[in-house]
Amino acid sequence: MDFWGKFSELIAHLVHELSVLDLLTGHEAGIGDPVVVTNYLIWLFVGFLTTLAFFMIAARKSSLVPKGISNLAEAGVEFVRDSMVTDTLGPKGIKYFPFIGTLFFFILFCNLWGLVGIPVPIPGGEAGWRMFQAKPGTGTISVTATWALIVFLHYHYEGIKKNGVLKFLGSFAPSGAPAGIKQIVWVLEFVLNFMRPVTLAVRLFANMYAGHLVLGVFSAFALLGSEMAIEAVKGHMALGAGAGGVVIFALSMVLLVGLYVFELFVALIQAYVFAMLTVQYINLSIHTEH
Repeated sequence: MDFWGKFSELIAHLVHELSVLDLLTGHEAGIGDPVVVTNYLIWLFVGFLTTLAFFMIAARKSSLVPKGISNLAEAGVEFVRDSMVTDTLGPKGIKYFPFIGTLFFFILFCNLWGLVGIPVPIPGGEAGWRMFQAKPGTGTISVTATWALIVFLHYHYEGIKKNGVLKFLGSFAPSGAPAGIKQIVWVLEFVLNFMRPVTLAVRLFANMYAGHLVLGVFSAFALLGSEMAIEAVKGHMALGAGAGGVVIFALSMVLLVGLYVFELFVALIQAYVFAMLTVQYINLSIHTEH
């Protein structure tokens, strides 16, 4: 098989491995299928356990002058509490910190787990190799959509609880707008309000999925480049092709390292964006005068 034929095969398997798969059958789980344990469900549970273990260990090792994991946990908590929650919602907003903090750290650990292993092809499987990597719990739209729906229901509950149904609904339009324009603005804002969970869910899912797909593509290039170089050394391929394989492998590895560092940043920033937008939505719902 030629280079691009093998590359296409690798990408097809990569896309399959990044799909939601039934762990028992290895087949892609679809809408309407019975409840099954999937690859993403396992890693979502791992993300939950990691988040829980991180703070349990940090709390157990806490001291007057925190250090190590306790220092890291305290810095993270202070960042979410002060820079995200109280700076936006004020001192009384501290009651929302447990919810926002849980969202931020759970999403962060799920994102980071997806970077434990770059999707590198390894021997095995029907095609003579298979893709192996940890999965981010945030790499499937069903998870991110569920979290977005929870956020949507939560800030509506808080807004109605504080302002009442009529005042909360009336806040979708500016009070000083003239008749006619006010009603049009209200309809637009009401519709856009229902787009918030959609954008929350799609943004997080798309960034995680696309990042792993790009890493997988350059991993495939690196694998094929190394195979070309090895085949040239064995005498099964021209030396020029082998030299080209070395170049492909070297460039792919450089790009992989750079992309991996970038994906670490994306894992952090997407957790921040999701949590920070949640704070903003809560702020808008409880402070209708804004």
